[in-house]
Amino acid sequence: MKNKMVPIQFPPNLMEMLGNWRSCPEENVGWCLLCDGPIRSAQDLIPETNTHNCPDGLRLESRLR
Repeated sequence: MKNKMVPIQFPPNLMEMLGNWRSCPEENVGWCLLCDGPIRSAQDLIPETNTHNCPDGLRLESRLR
């Protein structure tokens, strides 16, 4: 990669996702911007990644490998 910068693309419904996170009654450590769901703990991540273990996260990781 010549230019080591990667543009960030936010989901078009980012504000809605943040509202969903805010109103989530479950305890969580973060929110997945791929599936719009809670990340409950480090065990919810795909091993050796920072990606949520959800169908969209698994697809993303398979494309990256």
